[in-house]
Order: sequence, then structure tokens, then C-alpha cells
Amino acid sequence: MSRPNRNEPCPCGSGKKYKQCCQFRDRAVERLLRLAGEPATGGGEAPWDAAVRAAEVWEADVVPVNIRFSDAPDASPALATVVAAGFVVHGDVVQHRPVGVAARARAVADVVQAAARIMGVLPPALHVRDAALAERLGPELAPRGIRVAAAPMPELDEAIVESLQHLLKDDPAAGRVTSPDCWAETEASPAELAGFHAAAAAFFRARPWERKDDDEPLALLYDDDLPPMVAVVMGGAGIDFGLALYSEMDDFASLQVGSEDAYEHLRRMRGWAVTASYEDRRRLSRAMQREVAGAGWEVASSDAYPMVLGLRLPEFRVTARHVRMLTRSMVAVTAALCGPAAVAELADPRVEVFGAEPRRTIWEVPAELHPIGPEGPNADPRAALRGRWAAFDPMDLDRIFRAEDARVERFAAWLETQPLSKAARRRHARNARSWSSAVAGNAATAAAATEYDLRDYLYDWFPRKSMAAKDVKKALPDSLRAFFAWLAAHEGIHYPWAPSVLDEFERVRDERDPAPDGMFWEEEVMDWRSELWDDLDARVMLPDADLPGTEDGWPGEMNGEVAELREELQRLWLVWYDEVVRAGTREPEAVRALLLARQRAWEATPHAGLDGRTPRDAVLQQEADPPAPNPLFERA
Repeated sequence: MSRPNRNEPCPCGSGKKYKQCCQFRDRAVERLLRLAGEPATGGGEAPWDAAVRAAEVWEADVVPVNIRFSDAPDASPALATVVAAGFVVHGDVVQHRPVGVAARARAVADVVQAAARIMGVLPPALHVRDAALAERLGPELAPRGIRVAAAPMPELDEAIVESLQHLLKDDPAAGRVTSPDCWAETEASPAELAGFHAAAAAFFRARPWERKDDDEPLALLYDDDLPPMVAVVMGGAGIDFGLALYSEMDDFASLQVGSEDAYEHLRRMRGWAVTASYEDRRRLSRAMQREVAGAGWEVASSDAYPMVLGLRLPEFRVTARHVRMLTRSMVAVTAALCGPAAVAELADPRVEVFGAEPRRTIWEVPAELHPIGPEGPNADPRAALRGRWAAFDPMDLDRIFRAEDARVERFAAWLETQPLSKAARRRHARNARSWSSAVAGNAATAAAATEYDLRDYLYDWFPRKSMAAKDVKKALPDSLRAFFAWLAAHEGIHYPWAPSVLDEFERVRDERDPAPDGMFWEEEVMDWRSELWDDLDARVMLPDADLPGTEDGWPGEMNGEVAELREELQRLWLVWYDEVVRAGTREPEAVRALLLARQRAWEATPHAGLDGRTPRDAVLQQEADPPAPNPLFERA
């Protein structure tokens, strides 16, 4: 029988046009082949029909298909298959995935009855995927003499894999990748889904990828029937953020060293994996957007809606069990890496996490934060924020340098009155001038310097950029102690945090050179600077690199406008930090959360120097018209 024209009445008798009814199904079914290589539907007696009719047990299931059709963009298809005696008895493509166990039972019952009509017999027994499906389907099929039970179905699984590969022959990896089109599809309860979203939001806010790289796996042990899993925190590369769970350690190891081709990785996998990651709300299905909004589930931001992806799942779909596993795992990993306070009431003691020891560095990051700004009657923390944008006078920077030079001259004159050798006075003055020039280069003054500035100067700027002689470099800590003591006594500017930072610097210098000498693109220098910036971030001294609403956040290479905004944000962050800590909040993640709220508000507020545009607008404009690549960055 030939296929009707797309505008003719559908032969199924629905009264609709063929294109509006069965065309979708028929196109897909044509690509669904028997394991024997024959069409899955058609007339005539096949050699295996007798074996199928004599089979005691049939196996049936309906699984999602990771495909879209241009003439049915709202479809979310599923593959319904019946196997008996090692052969595909019948297969069909359902235009919309069944949502909920009742819908799955209906889809399985339909495909089994279709197979029975083809074969002319009903099976004595039917095996299905899970107990919930068997419980729902059993009473419906029992009057027809069919016993239903949940049992392993290796023959059906093989048939599904083979059918999906044929159905998705343009993308063979897609057959083993699955993601729910709506949360109800997982059959998790509303409470379980609310818990999953809360755990995902806490995970995203805590940013555990800053404490564990994606090549450092964790081991998770659960106290119930869940199998041990290998957990990998995603996000160190700044691209995809989330948590991946692998059932086999070898699969994670293969991913680290193997081909980047998705199909090859899936082909090599021995087990299965499930990941929780994040998407912009607009990239979710409409059904999923409605679910989250209607239930009021917690999300970290508009571009951090959680999503689940499964690889080679034995069930061929994401289930409530996977949702529960990811919820417990995200909570446990967040608590282990970022501290119990990061997950508040969500902590789950039933999960043990191994391998969560923090990265070891030469710095000791305090568990409780302290003020990092200047103090004293002449301290002016916001001085570094003035003289910018529309009000900026090019001569301001020159005046800042001259004012700091004059301050150093006063210090040098004071040194002449002290019982020091001429060489000591020379070293102290030289180091004071070097520090003051570095601070002034940020359009700041001694009155606005922070612990961030001192750490950046000691561990990065001075070792790489100073042209001082060895004796001057060696005297740096003593010189700055003398200069800072003079500032407090004679200039009314006090740095309470400086003595401990200088003591730490001397210890670090005794253990190793504080920083390798070289250019920023050289590997050793890059490694050192990465370690330094990790330390500064752990101390909550750096603003967030993300920028909601943009493609990649704050860019690595910036035009002049964006670079000025980024520097302003850094100085604002340090001012906000001191305001929050001096107000009594000391726990690092609590401080970070308060500062992040201020950063997000600043990014979305019209800026006086941008003619009404916001900082986010400026970054979006750069994304639309990026600066020419810097050959030095290409070299790096």
C-alpha cells in the first residue's frame, strides 16, 4: 500500500490530514529495522514467526528518542518496542514521550496489543523495565491472560540500542544520550524535584569547581542500595558547570586521555554516567519552564537552571532514582569542598565523599575573614574610585604619582634621622618608592591600599617587574615594615593586616622563590599566577567572573572600555568587602554571597560613564564586536 500524499486524509480514519496525523510516525517507523535487517512492519509470514508465537515471554518498553523533526518541532518522540524469541516483533514511534507511569503503561500496552494483532497470539508473560510499570500494567493485561513482571531484558536492550542506532544514523552517539523534556517525565515527586533544584542552586552558588579541578575525581559511597560512584566537578575551564557521576572509574579515565569524539567515548564506555549541569532558562523546553515557574523551585540565576543528561543509562531515560542520586551527591560534594554552611539544611550524612581534601598551596587561607582596607584618620578607601570616566582629568594620574612621590620623599627625609646605615636607608627608600608607584599605577593612593594590593605586589608585580638590585629585593619585607610604620605614625594611614602578610611572604620566600622571573605567557609564570589567583579568590578578594546575560562572562581580552569597567569592579569589590566584614559577617561564603548580590546590581545599573548603558551592555557590545586577538595571548 503506497503512502498517501501529505495533504490527503490520514488512512487511520482520524479525519485529519495525513501530515497532521500519522506522517510523523510513519517516517520514523520506516527507519526502524528488525535486528534481522528486515522492515519492522509489513505483511507476509516471516521465518521466525513460529518461534515468536511459541515464546513464553515477550519483552516490551518505551524509551525517549533524542531527535527532533522539522515538520513537528513540538514533538518529543519515544520508541516503543516488543521483542520475543530474540526478534523484534513490533516497533513504533510515539510522537510524544509518555509522561508518568500511567502513560508509560498505556504506551507499552498499545505496542503489545499491536504486536499481538500482527502475530495472532497473546504472550503468556510480559517482562517490563521496572516494578512501578509492572504494577500499573498488570491489572490491565491480567484479564487477557498475560502475567506482567519486572525483570532484566537483555534481548530487548540489544534491540533498542540497535534500533536507536538505525533511527539516529546521522548521529549514532545520540542513541545513548538522553535528557528529560519535562521534569514530570522522570516520575520524581514534587518534593524530590524541589530538593534537586535547591541542591543545584546551592552547588552553583558555592562554586566547588574553584576548589576541585575536573581531572581530580571524588569517590562517593551511599549508605543504601545506590552503587558507589565517581564524581567529577565540572567548571574549572569556565565553560560547563555542574557535577558528573560515573559508574565506572575507567570511563572517567578514558575521557581524560581518549578521543574528543562523542561517539568514540560512548563506544568505549563500560558503564553509565549522569550529569547535572546548568542552562539559560530560555533554552529549557516550554514544559520545563512552566514546571519550574509553577512550582516555584529554587534556581541560582536566570542562566543557571539545572538540567540532567544521561549517558548509556540502563533504563534509557532519566528516572527519579537519578534525580535523587544527583541531589544527594551535589549536597555531599558541596559540603565536603565548600563547608557545611554552603548547603545549610540540605546536608545529607548518608553520603561519604573521598578525595575532597582542599588543594594544598603554600598559603594558609583563614577560615574567618578580617578587614583588608586601610584605617586611620587619613584613610580613604574610595580614593581609587575617583578620577574615572566622565569626570576623569588626564592630569589626575600625574597628580597621584607626584603626591605619592612626595610622600616617599618625606619618608626618605625621616630615614635620615634614624640610626641606620646609608645602605639601609637607600634600600628602604627604593622599596617604598617601588611600592608607591605600583599603587599609584592603579589610580590609587596609600590612603586606599588594601591587603589585595600588597599580596598582588609581593607575589606578582615586584618579583617580575622590579629592576632592583638583589640587596634591595632581599630587604623588601623590612623596608615595607618601616614604611608602613611611618605611614601610621606620621601620615595617619594604618594597615593592620600588613605585618602578617609580610611575615608570610618571608616564609614563602624561604621555601621557594616568591614568583618565577619571566613574561606572563611563560608556563612557569602562568602556573604561579594561577596559584596566586586561586588563593586571592579563596580569600574572597576577587569579583565573580560570570556575567548573567552574556555569552562568556567577563572576557579575558577586553577593549579599553570593558577593561576600565573590570578595574572599577575590582576596586568596588574591595570596598564592599570591607563594609561587609566590618559589619560583622566573617564566614567566606556568606561574605561572597553578599558581595555577589552587590556585583549583580552594579552590572545591571546604568553607568554614569557609559551614557546610560550598563556594564553588562558594554560587555555585550564587545561580544558583538570583539577586539583583535592579542598575539601574546595566542602565544600563551
